[in-house]
Amino acid sequence: MKQIAALLSLLLLFTSSNLGWASGVEALATPPLLPVDHPSRILLVGNSHIFMNDLPSMLHQLAESAGIDCVCSNSSWGGYDLERHAANEETLSLIKEGTWDIILLQERTSLPLSQWAISTQPAVIALDAEISSVDARTLLLMMWAPYSATGEDGSQEEIARTVIATAAQIDAPVAPIGLAWEAAQDTYPEIGLWGSDRIHATEAGTYLMACVLFATLWGQSPLGLAYNAGLEQTDAQAIQRIATQAVLEFANLSP
Repeated sequence: MKQIAALLSLLLLFTSSNLGWASGVEALATPPLLPVDHPSRILLVGNSHIFMNDLPSMLHQLAESAGIDCVCSNSSWGGYDLERHAANEETLSLIKEGTWDIILLQERTSLPLSQWAISTQPAVIALDAEISSVDARTLLLMMWAPYSATGEDGSQEEIARTVIATAAQIDAPVAPIGLAWEAAQDTYPEIGLWGSDRIHATEAGTYLMACVLFATLWGQSPLGLAYNAGLEQTDAQAIQRIATQAVLEFANLSP
């Protein structure tokens, strides 16, 4: 696959590193990288984590700075979960337009993992059926653990396992944003990812989301792209590097 070869070659750009979470999830069977070459129309379905700081715009501007022509739109409302989206006529109407290559699904970060099998997994399966019916592909977004999470139920490793298991049910790839978030927190604590409410992302946090999505969608590293969302260049480059490493290691491509 061209995406795998491109990403693997990017390892030469980095010194080897341990992102901390890798030892906890490296044995998991992960779905393949995105099977769509050069996706150009992206729909993001979720909640305020998508529209705050305008993630679709950041993703579009990253792509544009790489010479990629794309459309990034969204169907998102504050506090929405995927169960509500699966019954939302506006979301379903957007999906049924049939003009999308990739439709990204993002669940609430505050949803207890104990509820995932009850509400999220059936909603993902239902939404994926709608997405497949118009020849688009589903991409699941793995979010970060809540700021105040305690115990295994709220750990990033358990979130990863849960999202991967759901993705396997529909043969969908995963964008490992939560793992990149944890790695960035550990490696570059001076870059503030959490907003003042300790729920949403700062612009740096949203930029991290965009960089992980960029690497997942197009199989390219964002490292060196000019667009930096107004961040300090050193911070932007650190985020670009973490995002690339996270996608590579999540796909089990590290040597």
